[in-house]
Amino acid sequence: MQERGFSVVGLLAVLAVVAAIVDIGYQVIPIYNTESSVQSVFDSMVEHQASLSESEVKGKLREALEVEYINPDTDLPPEFFDNLVIVAQDGKLDLSTFYHEEAWLLGMPEAYNDPDLDEKDMQLSAWEQLQVKARLDFDFDISAHTP
Repeated sequence: MQERGFSVVGLLAVLAVVAAIVDIGYQVIPIYNTESSVQSVFDSMVEHQASLSESEVKGKLREALEVEYINPDTDLPPEFFDNLVIVAQDGKLDLSTFYHEEAWLLGMPEAYNDPDLDEKDMQLSAWEQLQVKARLDFDFDISAHTP
């Protein structure tokens, strides 16, 4: 007689795969959600705030990001504002920036917390090498222009 169904080991394996997929989604979805919200803010700014000066746009941009539940100081890397280009002239507005985000699926290795160490000089254990290989890198280039 043949038995049907999952064994306990099979069920645990399926649950482990589902948990891994949920964990990856939990780390990656907020990164894309933030990028999408920033793009929406840029689009709205060029549509409705094109008459403002560059300094006024920068102030309004921070406010608009907060309205979208994005904390500019913690949810975006410093390079977001370092690379921010605002051109406001003749009633037209151009906004653009680019930045990099990382998702450490297995956690960040301790060596990466030391700002004095260069990545090439790090002596990583086998686990830390696996952590580095499980890192996802995202590069975003966001822009909006008044037609």
